[in-house]
Amino acid sequence: MINLSDTACSKLTDIIESNAQFKGKALRLYVQGGGCSGLSYGFDFTDDQLEGDEEYVFGVVKVWVDDRSFGYLKGATIDYQETPSGGGFQIKNPNGNGSCGCGSAGSGQH
Repeated sequence: MINLSDTACSKLTDIIESNAQFKGKALRLYVQGGGCSGLSYGFDFTDDQLEGDEEYVFGVVKVWVDDRSFGYLKGATIDYQETPSGGGFQIKNPNGNGSCGCGSAGSGQH
């Protein structure tokens, strides 16, 4: 299961509803090579659902995770936090290396 915090759901709903190019698309969450632990997270709005994607629906927000990434992300939560520079999405991953300090792995931030 992938979770979406109330704050992230609200922010993503605002993004989707205020940008016509995102309506009807899903947020793809994926793991890719990079970061000090060898993994980093990525987000992308897409309408290309892949065979084997896990799908989660939170109101108007659909989240797709490919089967390879899901093994790394099972139980993760997408969160959003306001910061002085405007805010950003974070992945709180119970499977990640929490000691990573680069912001790309463990509990990644975007």
